[in-house]
Amino acid sequence: MNKGNIEQIGTPGEIYQHPKTEFVFQFIGKSTRLDGVIKSVDRERIHVQIQSALVVTVDPNNIMGEDHHLKAGDEVKLYIRPEKISLHPAADQPCFDSDHKGIITQMNYLGSAWEVEVSLLGEAIQSLCTTVDPAWSVGSEVYVGWQPSDLMLIKK
Repeated sequence: MNKGNIEQIGTPGEIYQHPKTEFVFQFIGKSTRLDGVIKSVDRERIHVQIQSALVVTVDPNNIMGEDHHLKAGDEVKLYIRPEKISLHPAADQPCFDSDHKGIITQMNYLGSAWEVEVSLLGEAIQSLCTTVDPAWSVGSEVYVGWQPSDLMLIKK
């Protein structure tokens, strides 16, 4: 509920995995927000430029909000949950098309998982990992990646 209006009705899993609005996405769980500009749109993918050197792919089924009409040049916000972010050693080959090198800036052991913050082109990315490479520490270089279906998008 947002200001007396019901934003979405569903099971906890539906609301967490497929929020209809930005309010619902932010209200339920943690996330990282990235601002970007649409570079191209087709039926199978949306390409969004973040910073000057990073273009990411978003699944067109993951658009939140009322306005689903997107075109090149539109400003957007991208959200991703920490558990959807994959980290792996920089010495390995990239696992995803979205993989980019980042630097670990913080590591917190939570008992059953690790909360790892990575700087990716100056953006702080929060990841939640069940295991980490024993060689990793603050300052380690890692690949940061995700599936296009893990990013949620909303037009600004």
